[in-house]
Amino acid sequence: MSREDDLLAACVAAPEDDAPRLVWADAVGGERGELVVIQCRLAREDLPPAEAGALLRRADELIAAHGKPWSGFADTPAVRKILFRRGFVEAVVANVVEIRLPAIFEIAPLVTTLELKGITQVIDHRNRGERLGPDPIVFLAEMFDQPAFERLRGLGIDGAALYEIIGDDEWDNDYAPTSCSS
Repeated sequence: MSREDDLLAACVAAPEDDAPRLVWADAVGGERGELVVIQCRLAREDLPPAEAGALLRRADELIAAHGKPWSGFADTPAVRKILFRRGFVEAVVANVVEIRLPAIFEIAPLVTTLELKGITQVIDHRNRGERLGPDPIVFLAEMFDQPAFERLRGLGIDGAALYEIIGDDEWDNDYAPTSCSS
């Protein structure tokens, strides 16, 4: 394990403490370290508006130029969005059928917020019960059993569903036929 890995482990062990993040930033140096310092200052200090604005602009420049490679998800189309907070990826929007949760937590160990998509299964009984997609009940049970889930503070699950196609005759419980008068 390298010194940077040890420092990152210290950040994971104390996610609300900026001290390990700033030590990591100093060790890494350069623009990557600069982003950590800037975002920690913005999160913790009551800065004058002009100074805060200048730091926000610089953070935006750094993320625009380097955010994808720094996130670790540059070549992962399943990850739709990421958010840096205090210098590290803290929020991820991803299709979790295409990238499994352990991979997200390995790449971004300080993630505390997830928005998950893609947990849908269709069972087509017209075609011998063919199943397309993961079983959402099994998938969610396995997902919630992940050890890293304990540190999440935010979770959104978008569109988890199980659809069954029985045949061409469907009914809608909200539909009320109008009566015909004779």
